[in-house]
Amino acid sequence: MSTETDTNPPAGEAGQGGGAGTGSAAADALGGAGGGSGTPWYGELEDEDLKGWVTNKNYDSPATALKSARELERLVGTERIAPPKEGTELKDWDGWDKVGAPKEGEGAKYAESIKPDDYQLPEGMEWDQAFMDKAFEIGAANRIPPAQLKPLADMFVEQQAAQFKAAAEADRADREELDALKNNWGARAEQELTFAKRFAQAVFGTDADKIIGLLALEGGSATIVKNFAASGRKMGEGGFSNLSGTGLMTAESAQREIAALNERVGKGEKLTDADTKRRSELYSIAYPGKSE
Repeated sequence: MSTETDTNPPAGEAGQGGGAGTGSAAADALGGAGGGSGTPWYGELEDEDLKGWVTNKNYDSPATALKSARELERLVGTERIAPPKEGTELKDWDGWDKVGAPKEGEGAKYAESIKPDDYQLPEGMEWDQAFMDKAFEIGAANRIPPAQLKPLADMFVEQQAAQFKAAAEADRADREELDALKNNWGARAEQELTFAKRFAQAVFGTDADKIIGLLALEGGSATIVKNFAASGRKMGEGGFSNLSGTGLMTAESAQREIAALNERVGKGEKLTDADTKRRSELYSIAYPGKSE
């Protein structure tokens, strides 16, 4: 007869039998190592995708996973924005209202975040409100949130400012070059400008006033002024016909002007003496060696 005492209580007695197993189950429930077996707490999940997701997240216990879910809910809130239904145009999506995108006709709302005071425009540059109003109108019609439209507006203003600065710099350089040319001409500057005007009047006709103003007073390309003056000087007493020697009046351009004059005659208009003389001179360029 054995004298050894069975130290393990019968299985099934509360708090006794299977105590080790009960402790292991509790540990498993709280994220233990599965009774020391090395199996993670999510090891018995049947959903392999879910098991893989939890594995990648490296949650060491159910409590950790629940805390993470709670923190995420605090960050994004409990309200969900449903994606557009299949077949629905993106601009008709109800979600735009929840993200604050203006509706059609509410373009003025963009002006709250896109306004001229927010930009440092170059001196002399005007704010293009007409363009912005059109952009706001298009943005509202397509439900573009202000935060997305503003970077586009910023880019437009930046490009416009750069172009304005470049044009102003080019104009300044032209004026300086023209002043230098006039200074180089010295006492004959007025005569040279007269030659340039003569050439402009011969070539541009009724548009000559604009060209003359540009050449004489408003400033312009020194190279153009210099070439115009040289061409006007070559015209001399020979009049308009000598333009062919300057390389600035081609046979083709003379033929086009002749055609325009003839079209006027065809409509019953009587040419002036100046027009008649001009056509004769054009013929000498358009059809060298032939009489009209």
